[in-house]
Order: sequence, then structure tokens, then C-alpha cells
Amino acid sequence: GCAKDIVARAKKAGVVLTSAGATWPYGKDPNDSSIRIAPTYPSLQDLTQAMQLFCLCVRLSATKKLIAEKQAREDIATANATIDELRDTVKSNEATIAEKQAAQQA
Repeated sequence: GCAKDIVARAKKAGVVLTSAGATWPYGKDPNDSSIRIAPTYPSLQDLTQAMQLFCLCVRLSATKKLIAEKQAREDIATANATIDELRDTVKSNEATIAEKQAAQQA
């Protein structure tokens, strides 16, 4: 989830929201996905601005998370490719060692 990041971004931009996870017991949202929006009598103009900023914060946080997830997948793919290369090198080295041992015994 991105709830904590969204609330933090909004606060940094000047819109204070209820704490992320506030609707959960003791405020502990296991998925970091709950944001309670409960405006306290704002004007329509203030509410409009706050919601525009909120939506921007959601977009930024979601984009940041998606980029991080994509990078993690790419890192895993790179690591898997490296493991495959090392596995091939080990097999090649084992074959070379077996050939040398066979040649010494002959």
C-alpha cells in the first residue's frame, strides 16, 4: 500500500489528512491501504483544492511504487541471469576437471 506515503506527501504540501490506517484498531493497517477522508466544514474551494492535491499525491505515490516494483523485477531477472551464467561456468569447470583427471589416469 501507499497510504502512509500519500498522507505524508499531502501534509508536506499543506493538506493535513487523518493518519493513514486510522480506521484500523490501534491505527495499524496491515496493508497500508486505508485513508479516512473527513473534512471539517471546508469551503467548496478549499475542498476542491485539497482533493486535487490528494489525487496528485495518490498518482505520485502509486507511480513511485510501480517504478520500485518494476526495478525489483528487473533486479531479480538480472540476478537470475547471473546465477545461470555461474551455474554454466561451474558445469564447464567440472567437465574440464573431469577431463584432466581422466587424462592423468590414462
